[in-house]
Amino acid sequence: MAAERATGGVIGHRYFTAIQGFSIYLPEGLASQALLRVPGVVDVEPNLKITTCSLDIPTGVRRINAHNSPIANIGSGQSVDVDIAIIDTGIDNHPDLNIAGGRNFTAGQPASYGDIDGHGTHVAGIAGAKYNSKTAMAGVAPGARLWELRVFGNIGPEPNLGDVIKAVDWFTKNADTIDVVNMSLSATGVHSSFHEAIKQSVAKGVVYVAAAGNSARDVYGPDGIFGTSDDTIPAAYSEVMTVSAMVDTDGNPGGRGASTSVGPDDTFASFSNYSNSVVADNPVNSTGKAIDLLVPGVFIYSTDKNSGYSTKSGTSMAAPHAAGLAALYIAANGKPDDAAGVYALRQALIDSGLAQASARGLADGGQSDPDEHPENIGYVTVGDLTYNGAVNFADFAVLASAWTTDEDDEGFLKICDLYPDSSIDIADVAVFADNWLTGLD
Repeated sequence: MAAERATGGVIGHRYFTAIQGFSIYLPEGLASQALLRVPGVVDVEPNLKITTCSLDIPTGVRRINAHNSPIANIGSGQSVDVDIAIIDTGIDNHPDLNIAGGRNFTAGQPASYGDIDGHGTHVAGIAGAKYNSKTAMAGVAPGARLWELRVFGNIGPEPNLGDVIKAVDWFTKNADTIDVVNMSLSATGVHSSFHEAIKQSVAKGVVYVAAAGNSARDVYGPDGIFGTSDDTIPAAYSEVMTVSAMVDTDGNPGGRGASTSVGPDDTFASFSNYSNSVVADNPVNSTGKAIDLLVPGVFIYSTDKNSGYSTKSGTSMAAPHAAGLAALYIAANGKPDDAAGVYALRQALIDSGLAQASARGLADGGQSDPDEHPENIGYVTVGDLTYNGAVNFADFAVLASAWTTDEDDEGFLKICDLYPDSSIDIADVAVFADNWLTGLD
């Protein structure tokens, strides 16, 4: 009370046990030394601001467990050494995005690939935004080099597959640079030139990820037959990784988040396309038939035009989550050389995913999936070094073989450095042991 009278300040807390004293809010401009003249006051020190030590991460990134990936290493300031291309509306300059370059294939200048809509910038952020603690932003593969191939324009003809084919042609020519291509777009029909362009590009080792579409129907159309006029393309092509969307509103399994107009938390999004069948020569084996993975695509927070942020929904938002997972796989295992390598990558991500009916799967066990073929949920299981869906002896063999690996062997070091400290040591074994068999739920 004497301190209040002497300074005109306001007492905050009083401390009785751990220490004896009090906190006080002093009038602006009053020196703290005034308190030392109060009888009984033996020491004065200024207050300090505090912050939480948690990493605020977008819900989609958390739901697929990418924030625990030692390769993503979110919060470290490091960048994932992978090139991700976005065929979309452009990418706007944004402090959270590492834009490496791009092209504009619509009417206008080829170098003018800035975003006209915000869609492309949002997609790019999901795949590869750098971690920003002030805005709680991070992509699945933070800091990845982003390339924009703009195929939607604000002048000239309507968007068309001819522009997209030119983008694919560019990727194929630059296959040594581009690792993953995200296509959050679709058309309906049959187009052999587009399909052939995708095939030739995949043969060069380029991984294509496609949104399943938002029409709540089979990607092969109502007739369920591939190669007919009601196909959703490129989602129907077996050469691409096709991705459907789930609802996740809290970043955690269990269905405890808020419900939405397209479904409760941790359910299959009602708008998402699906698959009841698959072509006989499909190069990967998925429980989802023509769909590889199910990932978050509802109320996704990401980067937007004018250095801003926004929340969007759609399989457009699901696809870049999977593109980010593909980028993490490449950062750990190296870039595919050919189509076989691309399909091995896709199979690894399918195998390491979570079953919809598993403990960390959908809250309804997959009942909301509109078909009888529940694709796995994309997921990073820390310590699953062989990408087989479980942390087991096969992974321990990989970890043990890398115990004294040369640090110049960057890819091998990254995947085995489970406690990211630039060495493979007992700390990594501790992380590995903590995750033993968790992938089996």
